[in-house]
Amino acid sequence: MSLFFAYVVNNNSNTVSVIDTVTNKVVANISLGTSPKGIAVTRDGKFAYVTNPLANTVSVIDTATNTLVGSPIPVGSFPEGIAITPDRKYTYVTNTGSDTVSVIDNATNVVVGSATPVGKQPAGIAFIPSGKRAFVVNSLSFTVSVIDAATNAVIATIPVGAQPYCVAITPNGKHAYVANVVSNAVSVIDTATNAVVATVPVGAPVVVAITPNGEYLYVSTNANSVSVIKTATNKVVGARFPWERIHGGWRSRRTGNVSASRIFCRTMYR
Repeated sequence: MSLFFAYVVNNNSNTVSVIDTVTNKVVANISLGTSPKGIAVTRDGKFAYVTNPLANTVSVIDTATNTLVGSPIPVGSFPEGIAITPDRKYTYVTNTGSDTVSVIDNATNVVVGSATPVGKQPAGIAFIPSGKRAFVVNSLSFTVSVIDAATNAVIATIPVGAQPYCVAITPNGKHAYVANVVSNAVSVIDTATNAVVATVPVGAPVVVAITPNGEYLYVSTNANSVSVIKTATNKVVGARFPWERIHGGWRSRRTGNVSASRIFCRTMYR
Protein backbone atom coordinates (compact mmCIF):
# COMPACT_ATOMS: atom_id res chain seq x y z
CA MET A 1 0.00 0.00 0.00
CA SER A 2 1.26 3.45 -0.87
CA LEU A 3 2.30 5.88 1.85
CA PHE A 4 1.87 8.94 -0.35
CA PHE A 5 -1.45 10.39 -1.43
CA ALA A 6 -2.53 13.59 -3.16
CA TYR A 7 -5.80 15.27 -2.22
CA VAL A 8 -7.34 17.17 -5.12
CA VAL A 9 -10.29 19.55 -4.90
CA ASN A 10 -12.73 19.30 -7.80
CA ASN A 11 -14.71 22.53 -7.66
CA ASN A 12 -17.17 21.68 -10.43
CA SER A 13 -18.00 18.16 -9.24
CA ASN A 14 -18.20 19.02 -5.51
CA THR A 15 -15.71 16.36 -4.51
CA VAL A 16 -12.19 15.74 -3.25
CA SER A 17 -10.29 13.02 -5.09
CA VAL A 18 -7.59 10.96 -3.39
CA ILE A 19 -4.74 9.86 -5.67
CA ASP A 20 -2.22 7.15 -4.89
CA THR A 21 0.98 8.86 -6.05
CA VAL A 22 2.76 5.54 -6.65
CA THR A 23 0.18 4.21 -9.10
CA ASN A 24 -1.23 7.62 -10.11
CA LYS A 25 -4.73 6.23 -9.70
CA VAL A 26 -7.73 7.69 -7.87
CA VAL A 27 -8.44 5.51 -4.85
CA ALA A 28 -11.31 7.50 -3.33
CA ASN A 29 -13.72 10.33 -4.07
CA ILE A 30 -15.12 12.26 -1.12
CA SER A 31 -18.40 14.09 -1.68
CA LEU A 32 -18.72 17.57 -0.16
CA GLY A 33 -21.61 19.00 -2.15
CA THR A 34 -20.59 22.62 -1.60
CA SER A 35 -18.30 23.64 -4.50
CA PRO A 36 -15.03 23.17 -2.57
CA LYS A 37 -12.13 25.46 -3.44
CA GLY A 38 -9.02 25.45 -1.23
CA ILE A 39 -7.41 22.57 0.65
CA ALA A 40 -4.65 22.15 3.23
CA VAL A 41 -3.34 18.98 4.88
CA THR A 42 -1.88 18.89 8.38
CA ARG A 43 1.86 18.20 8.46
CA ASP A 44 1.31 14.79 10.08
CA GLY A 45 -1.07 13.93 7.23
CA LYS A 46 -3.97 13.01 9.50
CA PHE A 47 -6.50 15.62 8.42
CA ALA A 48 -7.36 17.74 5.38
CA TYR A 49 -9.25 21.03 5.68
CA VAL A 50 -11.32 22.20 2.70
CA THR A 51 -12.98 25.58 2.07
CA ASN A 52 -16.56 25.64 0.78
CA PRO A 53 -17.17 29.16 -0.63
CA LEU A 54 -20.86 28.78 -1.43
CA ALA A 55 -21.65 27.40 2.03
CA ASN A 56 -19.34 29.74 4.01
CA THR A 57 -17.85 26.73 5.76
CA VAL A 58 -14.76 24.53 6.07
CA SER A 59 -15.01 20.73 5.93
CA VAL A 60 -12.56 18.40 7.69
CA ILE A 61 -11.50 15.06 6.22
CA ASP A 62 -10.00 12.21 8.24
CA THR A 63 -7.34 10.89 5.84
CA ALA A 64 -7.16 7.50 7.55
CA THR A 65 -10.73 6.73 6.49
CA ASN A 66 -11.31 9.45 3.85
CA THR A 67 -14.51 10.43 5.59
CA LEU A 68 -15.80 13.77 6.86
CA VAL A 69 -15.28 14.69 10.51
CA GLY A 70 -18.30 16.23 12.21
CA SER A 71 -20.27 19.09 10.72
CA PRO A 72 -18.77 21.78 8.48
CA ILE A 73 -17.21 24.69 10.39
CA PRO A 74 -18.88 28.10 9.84
CA VAL A 75 -16.39 30.83 8.90
CA GLY A 76 -16.65 34.13 7.00
CA SER A 77 -18.23 34.93 3.66
CA PHE A 78 -16.95 32.99 0.63
CA PRO A 79 -13.90 31.28 2.16
CA GLU A 80 -11.23 30.48 -0.41
CA GLY A 81 -7.58 30.27 0.63
CA ILE A 82 -6.46 28.06 3.50
CA ALA A 83 -3.23 27.29 5.35
CA ILE A 84 -2.34 25.30 8.45
CA THR A 85 0.28 26.43 10.95
CA PRO A 86 3.45 24.29 10.91
CA ASP A 87 2.70 23.08 14.46
CA ARG A 88 -0.68 21.79 13.19
CA LYS A 89 -2.60 23.67 15.91
CA TYR A 90 -4.51 26.20 13.80
CA THR A 91 -6.03 26.58 10.35
CA TYR A 92 -6.21 30.05 8.77
CA VAL A 93 -8.94 30.76 6.19
CA THR A 94 -9.23 33.76 3.87
CA ASN A 95 -12.81 34.97 3.54
CA THR A 96 -13.02 36.59 0.12
CA GLY A 97 -16.52 37.94 0.63
CA SER A 98 -15.98 39.54 4.05
CA ASP A 99 -12.34 40.68 3.62
CA THR A 100 -11.20 38.80 6.73
CA VAL A 101 -9.18 35.82 7.92
CA SER A 102 -10.75 33.28 10.28
CA VAL A 103 -8.70 31.08 12.61
CA ILE A 104 -9.81 27.54 13.46
CA ASP A 105 -8.52 25.67 16.53
CA ASN A 106 -7.71 22.24 15.08
CA ALA A 107 -8.14 20.53 18.45
CA THR A 108 -11.81 21.52 18.65
CA ASN A 109 -12.55 22.50 15.02
CA VAL A 110 -14.08 25.74 16.26
CA VAL A 111 -13.26 29.28 15.13
CA VAL A 112 -11.38 31.18 17.83
CA GLY A 113 -11.60 34.92 18.42
CA SER A 114 -12.81 37.51 15.94
CA ALA A 115 -11.90 37.36 12.27
CA THR A 116 -8.89 39.48 11.31
CA PRO A 117 -9.67 42.32 8.85
CA VAL A 118 -7.27 42.39 5.89
CA GLY A 119 -7.45 43.94 2.41
CA LYS A 120 -10.15 43.58 -0.23
CA GLN A 121 -10.92 40.08 -1.49
CA PRO A 122 -8.17 38.05 0.22
CA ALA A 123 -7.26 34.87 -1.64
CA GLY A 124 -3.99 32.97 -1.16
CA ILE A 125 -2.29 32.56 2.21
CA ALA A 126 0.99 30.98 3.33
CA PHE A 127 3.07 30.74 6.51
CA ILE A 128 6.79 31.17 6.98
CA PRO A 129 8.33 27.91 8.28
CA SER A 130 8.45 29.12 11.89
CA GLY A 131 4.70 29.69 11.80
CA LYS A 132 5.10 33.13 13.37
CA ARG A 133 3.70 35.07 10.42
CA ALA A 134 1.18 34.49 7.65
CA PHE A 135 1.21 36.28 4.30
CA VAL A 136 -2.22 36.99 2.77
CA VAL A 137 -2.71 38.30 -0.78
CA ASN A 138 -5.53 40.83 -1.23
CA SER A 139 -6.70 40.59 -4.84
CA LEU A 140 -8.58 43.89 -5.10
CA SER A 141 -6.31 45.94 -2.82
CA PHE A 142 -3.17 44.92 -4.77
CA THR A 143 -1.45 44.26 -1.44
CA VAL A 144 -0.18 41.52 0.87
CA SER A 145 -1.16 41.59 4.54
CA VAL A 146 1.28 40.14 7.08
CA ILE A 147 -0.41 38.61 10.13
CA ASP A 148 1.38 38.04 13.44
CA ALA A 149 0.22 34.56 14.44
CA ALA A 150 0.73 35.32 18.14
CA THR A 151 -1.86 38.10 18.11
CA ASN A 152 -3.66 37.49 14.79
CA ALA A 153 -3.18 41.19 14.02
CA VAL A 154 -1.94 42.66 10.75
CA ILE A 155 1.56 44.03 11.33
CA ALA A 156 2.42 45.11 7.76
CA THR A 157 0.75 45.79 4.43
CA ILE A 158 2.93 45.37 1.34
CA PRO A 159 2.01 46.87 -2.06
CA VAL A 160 2.48 44.39 -4.92
CA GLY A 161 1.15 44.10 -8.49
CA ALA A 162 -2.36 44.20 -9.89
CA GLN A 163 -4.74 41.44 -8.77
CA PRO A 164 -2.43 39.25 -6.70
CA TYR A 165 -3.92 35.79 -6.27
CA CYS A 166 -1.48 33.23 -4.88
CA VAL A 167 1.56 33.26 -2.59
CA ALA A 168 4.32 30.72 -1.92
CA ILE A 169 7.17 30.97 0.58
CA THR A 170 10.64 29.47 0.19
CA PRO A 171 11.58 26.59 2.54
CA ASN A 172 14.12 28.82 4.33
CA GLY A 173 11.38 31.40 4.92
CA LYS A 174 13.39 34.27 3.44
CA HIS A 175 11.20 35.13 0.46
CA ALA A 176 7.52 35.14 -0.49
CA TYR A 177 6.53 34.91 -4.15
CA VAL A 178 3.23 36.50 -5.22
CA ALA A 179 1.47 35.91 -8.55
CA ASN A 180 -0.04 39.15 -9.91
CA VAL A 181 -2.54 38.13 -12.59
CA VAL A 182 -3.27 41.49 -14.22
CA SER A 183 0.18 43.09 -14.04
CA ASN A 184 1.78 39.98 -15.62
CA ALA A 185 4.46 39.63 -12.98
CA VAL A 186 5.56 37.75 -9.86
CA SER A 187 6.54 39.92 -6.90
CA VAL A 188 9.37 38.73 -4.64
CA ILE A 189 9.07 39.85 -1.00
CA ASP A 190 11.89 39.83 1.54
CA THR A 191 10.10 38.44 4.59
CA ALA A 192 12.59 40.05 6.99
CA THR A 193 11.88 43.59 5.76
CA ASN A 194 8.39 43.04 4.30
CA ALA A 195 9.47 44.83 1.13
CA VAL A 196 9.35 43.82 -2.55
CA VAL A 197 12.93 43.18 -3.68
CA ALA A 198 12.30 41.95 -7.22
CA THR A 199 9.60 41.75 -9.88
CA VAL A 200 9.74 38.92 -12.42
CA PRO A 201 7.80 39.34 -15.69
CA VAL A 202 5.49 36.36 -16.30
CA GLY A 203 2.40 36.44 -18.49
CA ALA A 204 -0.84 36.25 -16.47
CA PRO A 205 0.49 34.25 -13.49
CA VAL A 206 -2.14 32.61 -11.31
CA VAL A 207 -0.74 29.88 -9.04
CA VAL A 208 2.81 29.59 -7.69
CA ALA A 209 4.56 26.61 -6.08
CA ILE A 210 8.15 26.19 -4.90
CA THR A 211 10.18 22.99 -5.15
CA PRO A 212 11.09 21.37 -1.80
CA ASN A 213 14.73 22.40 -2.17
CA GLY A 214 13.68 25.99 -2.83
CA GLU A 215 15.62 26.27 -6.08
CA TYR A 216 12.73 26.75 -8.48
CA LEU A 217 9.31 28.39 -8.55
CA TYR A 218 6.68 26.95 -10.88
CA VAL A 219 4.07 29.41 -12.12
CA SER A 220 0.85 28.34 -13.84
CA THR A 221 -0.63 31.04 -16.05
CA ASN A 222 -3.80 32.07 -17.83
CA ALA A 223 -1.72 31.89 -21.02
CA ASN A 224 -2.10 28.09 -20.96
CA SER A 225 1.48 27.50 -19.82
CA VAL A 226 3.75 26.92 -16.84
CA SER A 227 6.81 29.13 -16.36
CA VAL A 228 9.81 28.23 -14.19
CA ILE A 229 11.72 30.82 -12.15
CA LYS A 230 15.16 30.15 -10.66
CA THR A 231 14.97 31.60 -7.16
CA ALA A 232 18.70 32.32 -6.90
CA THR A 233 18.48 34.80 -9.77
CA ASN A 234 14.73 35.51 -9.94
CA LYS A 235 14.86 34.92 -13.67
CA VAL A 236 12.60 32.77 -15.85
CA VAL A 237 14.62 29.79 -17.06
CA GLY A 238 13.99 27.55 -20.07
CA ALA A 239 10.93 27.41 -22.27
CA ARG A 240 7.40 27.59 -20.90
CA PHE A 241 5.52 24.31 -20.67
CA PRO A 242 2.51 24.61 -23.04
CA TRP A 243 -0.97 23.46 -22.04
CA GLU A 244 -4.15 23.36 -24.08
CA ARG A 245 -7.76 23.58 -22.97
CA ILE A 246 -9.78 20.39 -23.27
CA HIS A 247 -13.23 19.42 -22.03
CA GLY A 248 -13.16 19.48 -18.23
CA GLY A 249 -9.56 20.58 -17.79
CA TRP A 250 -6.13 21.14 -19.32
CA ARG A 251 -3.70 18.87 -21.17
CA SER A 252 0.04 19.29 -21.56
CA ARG A 253 1.00 19.59 -25.24
CA ARG A 254 4.41 18.14 -24.32
CA THR A 255 3.48 15.13 -22.17
CA GLY A 256 -0.25 14.64 -22.73
CA ASN A 257 -0.89 14.73 -18.98
CA VAL A 258 -4.30 16.04 -17.95
CA SER A 259 -5.12 18.40 -15.10
CA ALA A 260 -8.69 18.97 -13.89
CA SER A 261 -10.13 22.44 -14.25
CA ARG A 262 -9.98 24.76 -11.24
CA ILE A 263 -8.43 22.36 -8.73
CA PHE A 264 -6.22 22.80 -5.71
CA CYS A 265 -4.01 19.92 -4.61
CA ARG A 266 -1.99 18.95 -1.54
CA THR A 267 0.13 15.84 -1.00
CA MET A 268 0.36 14.05 2.32
CA TYR A 269 2.37 11.21 3.91
CA ARG A 270 0.66 8.31 5.59
